[in-house]
Amino acid sequence: MIKFTLFMQVCSLVVGLCNEPKQHNITFDNYYDCVLTGTLITAKTFENLGEDYVNRTNAIVKSWCAKEIIKEDKPQKKKIKLKGNPVWTRIKNTYT
Repeated sequence: MIKFTLFMQVCSLVVGLCNEPKQHNITFDNYYDCVLTGTLITAKTFENLGEDYVNRTNAIVKSWCAKEIIKEDKPQKKKIKLKGNPVWTRIKNTYT
């Protein structure tokens, strides 16, 4: 199964530094949903930073989606343990 994880990072072009990338807490089933969510969060991040801060620092918000391949665990077969004598042993003993 393939999943996508969203990462985001705020940078200042004036200072030339970036914050540590932040991993989004939800994984996505496809790339489209991941990048669309990244775009929407980017717009909200600029609103939260405010016009003054963005203009002073030339802030940018990077977002990217990393592909993860997740191995699915196959359900294990349940072993049935018989108690006592199995039926065949009892039937065999009856006719001998």
